[in-house]
Amino acid sequence: KVNVTVSDGSNTLYYYENITTTTNNETNYQILNFTLIEKTDNPINLTAEPGWTGIYKGDSVTLDCTTPEGTPHLYRDGVEISIPDVSAYDEGVFDIRCEVPTETTNYKPTNVTETLTVNPILACTSNTTFIYNKTVTTSTNITTLNFTALVSNNVVRKDLGDVYVPTNVSSVGINTTDGYYFVVNNTGLSEFVVKFGNYFVQNNYSTAPTANIQDVTGYNKENIRYQIDLNSEMSGEPMHPPNATVSLTMHCSNGQNYIKLGGNKITYFFATYQHLSWIYTKVKYTAQDFYSRNWYPKETKDSYYHIFYLIDAYKRAMDKIDFIMDNPNYYDDMLQVYKTIGDKSLIITEGYFDISHLFSAYLGEDEKYYIRMLKDGKYIELGEVLITEPAEKHISPTYTPIGRVTLISDNIEGQAWFKNGSANISDIRVTYEDKLEMSANVTINVKNLKNNSILYNNTYYNTSSLDLTISGGNTSVMYYITWVIEHPKLGNSPVTKHATLSSLNKTIGFGVGSWFYPLFAFFLVFISATVVGPRNVLGGTIVIMTVLGFSFAIGWLEIGGVVSNTVIALFGIMGVLAIAKQFKSGRGEKEA
Repeated sequence: KVNVTVSDGSNTLYYYENITTTTNNETNYQILNFTLIEKTDNPINLTAEPGWTGIYKGDSVTLDCTTPEGTPHLYRDGVEISIPDVSAYDEGVFDIRCEVPTETTNYKPTNVTETLTVNPILACTSNTTFIYNKTVTTSTNITTLNFTALVSNNVVRKDLGDVYVPTNVSSVGINTTDGYYFVVNNTGLSEFVVKFGNYFVQNNYSTAPTANIQDVTGYNKENIRYQIDLNSEMSGEPMHPPNATVSLTMHCSNGQNYIKLGGNKITYFFATYQHLSWIYTKVKYTAQDFYSRNWYPKETKDSYYHIFYLIDAYKRAMDKIDFIMDNPNYYDDMLQVYKTIGDKSLIITEGYFDISHLFSAYLGEDEKYYIRMLKDGKYIELGEVLITEPAEKHISPTYTPIGRVTLISDNIEGQAWFKNGSANISDIRVTYEDKLEMSANVTINVKNLKNNSILYNNTYYNTSSLDLTISGGNTSVMYYITWVIEHPKLGNSPVTKHATLSSLNKTIGFGVGSWFYPLFAFFLVFISATVVGPRNVLGGTIVIMTVLGFSFAIGWLEIGGVVSNTVIALFGIMGVLAIAKQFKSGRGEKEA
């Protein structure tokens, strides 16, 4: 008697072989061979007609699911539906899952998931909206357009689904053997128009033989172009999150479009006929497990480029952080979350507070981020946050300056002052304002003059307004603030401006141009010099030096500045003349 027990999770087929052998009339013996083979996935066939994409609001879609063994179950957003299911859909993105939850004779439990994308009838883009067009001239009835270079640069899909010929040609087809070719039967036509470039469009073409190949060059731009790249937040390198569904939602005044970012690509091109107000990217693992990123274009242009920095959630846990704004003055302003890699600032996500003054961000656990507000075109740095677990973060920007220096150059202004803190510990607030809005980049550097250490250094690109809050300041220390400005109107760019900040600095709100402060300082020094006489040379000199030092301390005079150097020279000359006049006047009095 032989008893065999196998416990392997029940996903295994069992086979045994019984061999009976007799040798020279001796006692029989048996050989029993057991073979254990793991069961494979059930080959589920999940379909959507007319397709998973290219569906518009109100369209009817038939969902079906079949399997060779077992009873399949079909779900839409987690709710079981009939097989088949025929429904008209509203706009949105729907999770469709078919599963056989139990093992069968030959297969183990299996599930398959697809995404059904239903777009509004009128929104930001369409199946006839493309970035580029070209008028093709030909002398043959069959013309093959070579899109290989454009596919390699991610401008056109590999299946050439975003290539379209609006001209009434006989037929079109594709050939992807040793390249990417779009074949046009233009019999009777000497020219036709081809349009291309919009990952949203997914036309299906049959295969056709190539003939008379032309490279696609010299094309024209006809709509707004958006290039979206996917990079790793950890390394800054290109990355499409593995084993996840990545989708993108484009928002504009007409509505919104939904696109599944497939193909494990890291660069996508889109065409819109309206400027987008914001773009939402979602990385989904299951119906309940996902995270998102937002981007709001800040300018109106005909071409946009943005990188979404994403995380592989299989390697790094994600925590939902609810930022709650407690200051009513910022309820309608944007919150931005970013981090730094080397000398680069990576915008992770951004957005506005909802009606409950809440903005949620999904951030990497054990990662450090920085947050700032964008108010009236100015960045207001709020500091850093270390993510250790899901949490609420209450924020309330408040500023009380106790010291300020001002740097003004025509239409460009920079300021720095201390933000009140406990004891001597204080944040430093540094601002930059370019009224011409032409700054190419601005580097802000804050140096501790006590130990010559760099408290802060960062470069901001294509930014004409900054409002930074820099932590780690101390009101008992003097700081050297530097603005390095790359600007087409300044000449000899980059131009460096700087000022000294200490707790002695006071705000003098004259509201006038930069010329006023050094000239006013010169006036005070000159007045001081005029009171110096033969009997009070030492005291008068002390007064002059005190006024001069005070002017430098509050930023009215700038070390190394052209205006300041001129003022120093003038004050020296005028001071000497004034003293000489006083001595001469004194000798006249004695002679009299």
